[in-house]
Amino acid sequence: MTDNAAQRLTGLISACKDINGTHLLQGSELSAADLQALQAQLALAGFYICEIDGQAASDEMALVIAIGQAFQFPGYFGRNWNAVDECITDLSWLKANGYVCLLRSATTLSKANQQGYPVLLDVFQTAADTWRQHGIPFKLMLA
Repeated sequence: MTDNAAQRLTGLISACKDINGTHLLQGSELSAADLQALQAQLALAGFYICEIDGQAASDEMALVIAIGQAFQFPGYFGRNWNAVDECITDLSWLKANGYVCLLRSATTLSKANQQGYPVLLDVFQTAADTWRQHGIPFKLMLA
């Protein structure tokens, strides 16, 4: 890993842990190895890390289901945006020091799912604001 990449990785780790910083992080320039290192460091810090494959979430229902799977939503999850909002601001079944969701192929998702993508960003903003009130970081990293 180059010094520049190491600095970027350190900066992203700090950004993930920053309760007052933005909830939306850019990770698209990180290599696969750097992303793995980031995930390992966050896991050591007690964070829950999950991934959503933007290419697989071709429509709103697929995106909602992918979010539910990534955050291990309970069986009563209603598979709609209101249910995502309700569950993602609870997460009592996933106790952690913070939450980071890696959205792979975010650009592809934003183009293919033009209705669902803005809703996803809004729901994650609401979740980040809710978790911030509890002193817990909640981040969405676009890759």
